[in-house]
Amino acid sequence: MARVLLGGLFDEVGGSLIFLLTLFLVRTVLKNQWLVGTVWVVGWVAVRFLRQSFIDSPELAITTGVFWTLLFSLLVFIILRFGFFALIVAVFVLDSVISCFLTTDFSAWYGLTSSAIVIVILAMALHGFRLALGSRPLFSPASLVPNK
Repeated sequence: MARVLLGGLFDEVGGSLIFLLTLFLVRTVLKNQWLVGTVWVVGWVAVRFLRQSFIDSPELAITTGVFWTLLFSLLVFIILRFGFFALIVAVFVLDSVISCFLTTDFSAWYGLTSSAIVIVILAMALHGFRLALGSRPLFSPASLVPNK
């Protein structure tokens, strides 16, 4: 299980580096940040469309296009607003949730994997929350007193 998680994390770092490199290349050509984000999203959606064939079902093409546009828009927002490490974490969480079977039946053969990935994502979220607080306490005495 640990080998799968670490292998997935290694793959996500490589994929995130490709995203960052392509964004950097677009950003060197174009100076407007909104235009950079739009061109980057359109480029990655085009790459995803070229990898698939939608001859049999054009409805699937529309749904897939909307999905990839929303996903890559979220990723470009994360890159530009929060940085590379946040992108790695976001891509890792997205791919981990997609690639595992989530269940509440822990007696099933995939039940342990399901709980392990949820525990890893929860631990990452709690650690990030703790780092975001810094040295501040979670509850200050002033916040516990009701406003009058």
